[in-house]
Amino acid sequence: MLKPGARIAFTVWATPEENIAWSLVFDAIARHGNRSAAQAPPPGALNRIDQCVRALEAADFVDRSAEIVRAEWFLPNAHALIAALSAGTVRMAALIGAQEPSALAAIASDIDSQAERFRRDHNLAIPIAAVLARGRKTVD
Repeated sequence: MLKPGARIAFTVWATPEENIAWSLVFDAIARHGNRSAAQAPPPGALNRIDQCVRALEAADFVDRSAEIVRAEWFLPNAHALIAALSAGTVRMAALIGAQEPSALAAIASDIDSQAERFRRDHNLAIPIAAVLARGRKTVD
C-alpha cells in the first residue's frame, strides 16, 4: 500500500500497432505458424494510454498521465529478436515456444525479410514502444 501523496510509475509494452518488434513477430506467426498455439489470455488489459490512465483513476491516483515512449532494439537479425522476446516477455515467449519447430525457421526468415527496412549498417534498429504511466496517491 502506498502512503498518501506517494507517486507511482509503470511501463507496459504498447500495442503491436505502436510496437514494430511485436508486429513483426505476430505477423510472421500469422503467416507461418499458429497465433492461438500458446493458449494464453490475450494481451491488452493495459497496453494503451487510456487504459493505463483509467486504471490509475480507479485506484484513486491523481495527477495521472500516460504517454508512449519509443526506442529501438539494435539486433543483428530475427533470431536475436526472437531470443530477446523469448527471454524477456511472458506471453510472447509462450507464443514463440508453442510454435511447431518446423515453423520457426520460416517465422525467423519472414521476420528477417520484413525487418530489413530497419537495417542500419550491421544491425536491425527495430522500433519498440511502451506506455509510461504515472500518478500520485490522493492525500486523505
